[in-house]
Amino acid sequence: MGNDAEQAAAVEVVERFAGAMSHDLETMAACLDDGFLRYGVETGWQSMSKSTYMAMADNFVVPFPDCRWEITDLVADGRRVAVQLIESGTFTEPWTVGDVAVAPNGVRYEMRGAVFFTVNDRNLISEYTYIHSGTFAATYAGAMTDEFYVAYADALMGDQL
Repeated sequence: MGNDAEQAAAVEVVERFAGAMSHDLETMAACLDDGFLRYGVETGWQSMSKSTYMAMADNFVVPFPDCRWEITDLVADGRRVAVQLIESGTFTEPWTVGDVAVAPNGVRYEMRGAVFFTVNDRNLISEYTYIHSGTFAATYAGAMTDEFYVAYADALMGDQL
């Protein structure tokens, strides 16, 4: 496969993944390599495995059923793809992690971010790093409890969502 074809395949898998975000978990999982790693502020920049990431996504679908990523810009260099995006969703159902739940407040969030993807030679996403505005936490600061944040952090760091 030539460089142009590799790049086109990398862009295609990233666009398919982003289009499935938080509402088509099967497609999301199919875009990720089994050794996938995610990096971001939510885990203190420690890697998150595919199984933990998919558990987190599954846990997010119910409380934020309209969560979406809208790509506003995309650049690619071979198998590296960077996107600017707007992530949005509305907290409409109870959010439960373990035995801790918080009630929905019906408030919509919208945050800007950038995601830096690496796509492997099997055209699967092998890792991504998500840098975002942090608007999500600010939007729901009044709805979330300390107990919930502790349970969520434990779940993200301990592969147990």
